Amino acid sequence: MIDIAVFIGRFQPFHKGHLENCIQALAQAKKLIILIGSSGIGPLPNNPWSFDERVKIILASLPEKLHSRVQFISLYDSLYDQKDWENRVKHSIAEHSHVSDTKALVVFAKDDSSFYLECFPEWAQINLPMVVDANDQCISATNIRAELYEHGKVSNEIVTLAAKNIIHSYTSHPLFKNLKMADHVLNQYQKSHQIMYVLMVYNNEHVMVHQREELLGSQQWALPMFEDKSKQGILLESMCHDDSILRSETIESSLLKITYNITYVALDESMDAPEGYKLFSKSMLIEKDFFADHRSIAYKPMQLKY
Repeated sequence: MIDIAVFIGRFQPFHKGHLENCIQALAQAKKLIILIGSSGIGPLPNNPWSFDERVKIILASLPEKLHSRVQFISLYDSLYDQKDWENRVKHSIAEHSHVSDTKALVVFAKDDSSFYLECFPEWAQINLPMVVDANDQCISATNIRAELYEHGKVSNEIVTLAAKNIIHSYTSHPLFKNLKMADHVLNQYQKSHQIMYVLMVYNNEHVMVHQREELLGSQQWALPMFEDKSKQGILLESMCHDDSILRSETIESSLLKITYNITYVALDESMDAPEGYKLFSKSMLIEKDFFADHRSIAYKPMQLKY
């Protein structure tokens, strides 16, 4: 029997496909470590539940007799440096296992979000079959979220009753209405292939952020973002010289599937942030590379309370 099974996913939300994967993994391993991805990001339409909330849903779904054999680890995203992400996964597993432990990755390849399945060749793999619904379709968290936003409910067929009760209680939270509207905005962004313009203004100690007003990520501290490049230019002209602009690059968020044009600006050490903006200490940031996957670098988490 394998000592450690490693299951990586976002579990937004945890469903019966995930549950079957966990049970089968525990039939082949003494211990299951679940790394919950995109932790520290949100709430967003694609990432509505916090790490703690996802743990709660998973434990409510798993048979209680298995709880003692399951461990949870929060996993943050890396936008630019996949190797850094891989190293953090390995480091997290090493911290919670012995060098002599045999390790295997739970493999359930369904789409491009499962890229990481080939990232750890030194580990064995527990290959599991696709779990389907009554229509012979792969059970998908994406579809569950879409049903939740559209109809305010999910089916017993695809999530456990315990998980369904927790998820449905979430719809009564004021934040759900905001996320439902934000989901509509996100879909429009994706369909229109609109480019969002982002400023990365920083010095040795600080990064400039503002608190979002738009629906997508409302109230989160984030890099300044503009739908109109000219509005970005107005802010740039008010605070820096041309030689302060280091470079620009275009990237696509792997989480939200939105294209961002990011302009990097060297911040004068003595400069104060313009009105409505704030300088955050880099020591307060989650990622050393400044970016989480949805262009937020620092945030004030709005935890859902059931």
